[in-house]
Parts: sequence; C-alpha cells; structure tokens
Amino acid sequence: MRPPFLAALTAVMLWIPCPSQAQGKPTAKSKSSPRQYSQLAVVETIKIESEPAEAFIAEEPLRCDADGNFYLRVQVNVEPAIRKFNAEGMQEALFRPTSISDLNVDRASYFSVREDGGIDQLVFPSKSEDSYVVTFKSDGTYKSKTRLQPGFRFRPYQLATFPSGEWLVTGVRNDDDPKIHVKSPFTGIFSEEGTLLKQVVLKDDEQIHKMAAAGDPEVVPKGHRYGNTAIEQGAAAAAENGNAYVMRRFSAATIYAISPSGEVVRRFRIDPGNVGFHPLSMQVAGNRMAVLFFKSNTQDVISPEDVILKVVDLEGHQQTTYHHVGTSNMGIDLVCYSPLRERFTFLTITNDHFLGFTLAEPR
Repeated sequence: MRPPFLAALTAVMLWIPCPSQAQGKPTAKSKSSPRQYSQLAVVETIKIESEPAEAFIAEEPLRCDADGNFYLRVQVNVEPAIRKFNAEGMQEALFRPTSISDLNVDRASYFSVREDGGIDQLVFPSKSEDSYVVTFKSDGTYKSKTRLQPGFRFRPYQLATFPSGEWLVTGVRNDDDPKIHVKSPFTGIFSEEGTLLKQVVLKDDEQIHKMAAAGDPEVVPKGHRYGNTAIEQGAAAAAENGNAYVMRRFSAATIYAISPSGEVVRRFRIDPGNVGFHPLSMQVAGNRMAVLFFKSNTQDVISPEDVILKVVDLEGHQQTTYHHVGTSNMGIDLVCYSPLRERFTFLTITNDHFLGFTLAEPR
C-alpha cells in the first residue's frame, strides 16, 4: 500500500540536503530533446493556520482549480470531507457528504473538480452495496446525488467529470464467482442520471486481472491474497482538451486518454527510469501532465532520492524530469501543477507543525 502521507512528510522534513547532490544545468526543453535532471526550488511557503499537522492524514486525490484554489481530503478518519483553501491558505468552503441526511454516508472517496468549482465525489452509504456520485456547488452547498446503475455489482475507485456533466468511472466488477477474490477491471461512461452509457475496455484489463489472480506482487499488496493496486491506487482526471485520463499504477505508469463518447484515443506509458519506483499521484493541467513517482517499499527513512517527478504532454512525449524532489522544506505530496509558469504546489508540514503549501519552480 502507498506510504502514509504524514510519515512520508515527517521523514522528508528530517532530511538535511547535501550540496554535493546538486545536478548539472538542464538541457533545453523540446519534444525531441526533453530536459533531464532539472532541479526544483521552493519559492514560497503558505501556512494553513486552521490545520495542525498532528495526527494528519490525507488521501488522494489532491487537486486545484484555475482560480488558484486547493482541494484536500484531510483528517478523513474524523470526517470524510473535502476542504477548499484559497491561495493564501484560508479555508473557503467545506464539502461534507455526511450532511446529506437521507443518504447515511459511510465512506466518501475520490472526487473531481468541475470547471465552475463544483465537486463530484464518490460516496458509499452504510449497509448498502450502492455507490453514488454526490455533487456540491462551489461554495460547499449540497446540490444533488446520483446512484450509479451499471446493471451489475461494482466498486468504483476513481472518477473524472466531463464538461457535459457526464462521468468516467473506473473500478472493479463484483459479479465474479463469490469464491474468487479477484475482480475484473471496469471503466464506464455514466450519464448524470447514473445510467451506464458505455463500458470502456482498456488494453491492459485482461493482463491486470491475470496478474491479480496469480498474486503478482506488482498488483497484489504484500501479505494479501487479493486486491489490485494497479486500479485501487490509480488516478483519473479530466483535461481541457475534453478527454479524461486514467492512470494504472505500474512502475511505468500506464495512461489512457478517453473521449466523452468512450473512445480510447491514446495509450502511453511514463517510465520513471527505475523499476523500484511507482506513481503516487497525477495532475493534469493545460496540455501537460505531471506524475509523481515514489520509491516502492520505502518505510522509514525518506530522502529526495526516493521521489521523481515527470512532466509529459498529453500525447505522452516527455518534457522534463525532476530528481531530488521532496527536499526538507518542500514536502512530497503534489497538489497542483501550473504549466504556464512551470510551478508545482506541494503539501508540507511547517516548522511549527501546521500543514502548508510550498510553491516550487525550476532553478
């Protein structure tokens, strides 16, 4: 399973950078000659005064919007809510699925930010196998709920919202033999009424299923007989070009671009250059994608050598590789990527033990 964010952040805070580890000057950025081994430097740190870091837990996704707001799921063990912070670190809105009185929410997970700042979130009622998409307005006001109705039992893990308001949802089917713990991958396009409009078959679905059935450690957590981290710890996000992008968690992240009609328009892989790394998060902005890779099986001591950040265009062409990400004052959880300024926002812990945002740029 992916390392707890608090442990990771704390370990990074304790690391002291060594000047001898600096890399050489980056080469020019181009499709044919991408920049390599570039460095990031913190240019600003914003303290979130309302969020002490004690017992802090955050879960993917972490998101931002075009207006510079950040969206975090923090303290999820206390309440499954999403907090919206402005660029100054002040909370602007709270999205609380537990406030929906007629839903009896047990869990809330992945979410997507709409163009108008509204939120769509996967929600699961207690004592039910149903799953819902709950929609909030940009100020946190509850707007609507929709039960997903694919026509079979399934468990969704990620969603992305198309400009039309329809959703791409990816997860696993639960209608296999109940004696078999391994479930089949599932991706579908759903209407705003929850109807399955089209099931999308991805090229690696069969391979992922076979790997999970065989107990392959690439997709089955250590010590478990079942599970599928390629899907469970994947990602999904909508892009300005109208497509949604789905990431499968392999060492070389596998990315699918899916159109609103359910057509797979592109498949590519993002290789960290080291089989010991796996993707932790994905951010899509403009015509670029940033994927953060983390050294697998890292438990206690975490250093910048354990984190790699890759930037590609939306056709998969490599643009830049950043090594030694996650220095002592940067943090390692990627919240936002701004390609116009080549700026990255990370979630960190301040010296006085509050959560904070660090803004980093190439240097």
